[in-house]
Amino acid sequence: MNNLMAIIISLIALIANIIAITHSAYENNKLTCNRYIINSYLYVVLAILIMFFIIIVNDKTYFIQRALPFMFGSLISSIVFIIALIGLLIYFKTLDPTKDKILIHSIWTIIMILLGMIMYPVFVSSKINNNLELSIGIVFVIICVTAYLGIKFGKQLFPYDWDKYLYYALIGFIVLTVLFTTTKKMNDKLDLFITWGILIIFIILMISYNKKIYENSQKCIEHNNPNYLAESLSLITKIINVFARVARLMGRRRGRR
Repeated sequence: MNNLMAIIISLIALIANIIAITHSAYENNKLTCNRYIINSYLYVVLAILIMFFIIIVNDKTYFIQRALPFMFGSLISSIVFIIALIGLLIYFKTLDPTKDKILIHSIWTIIMILLGMIMYPVFVSSKINNNLELSIGIVFVIICVTAYLGIKFGKQLFPYDWDKYLYYALIGFIVLTVLFTTTKKMNDKLDLFITWGILIIFIILMISYNKKIYENSQKCIEHNNPNYLAESLSLITKIINVFARVARLMGRRRGRR
C-alpha cells in the first residue's frame, strides 16, 4: 500500500471512529457510563489512528523534520521536547472531561500527535527491516489477549496492586540500560535481556490496567464520572512501549539472518 492510499484510508478510519465515539460515548451531549470498556477502547483506537496518520503523512511529506528540525538535532533539544510533553501530560491530568470537554480533547489530541512524532523513528526502522506488518500483528494480538485477561480474570491475576513494584522493576531496567550504555559494557545478550524484561513488564501492566478499566466501569455508574480520555492515554503509552520493544526484537531477529 502506497503512502497516499494509506493516508486516505486512515483519514476515513479517523472520521468513522470519531462518529462511533460520538454515538457510543455521548448521550445528550454528555459523556455516559454506558459501554464504558468499549468507549475506552474506541478512544484507544482513535489515539492509534491519530499517531498512524501523523507517521504516514510525515513519511510522505517530512513535515516534522521541516517544521520541527530541533527534534532531530541535539540531545538538549530532544530533552526540551520530552519536558514539554511531560508538562502537557501533567496539565492533562488536572482537567475534568465533564467541565473542560473541548480543552481536554485538544490537549489529548496534541499529546497523541507528539507521541506519533516520537514513534516515527520506530516506524522507519521497522519499515527498513521489513518487519512493520509482523510487529503490528504481534502487538494487536497482545492488545487483545491482555484486554481479555485483564477484564475477565484481572481480580484473580492481580488480587493486590502490584503496579508500583512493576514500575520499580522498569526503573531498574532503565538504570541498567543507561549504566551499561554509558560504560560501553552493553552487549547483545544484555540488550536482549533488558528488551525482553521491559516488554514483559509492559505486557503485565497492560493486563493490570485492563483490570482497572473494568473496575472503573463499575465505579462510573455509581459516581457518574467517565474519563475515557485518561483511560486511553494510560493504555496507549503502554501499547507504544510494547510496540517499540516488539519492533526492536523483530529487528534483531532479522539482523541475525
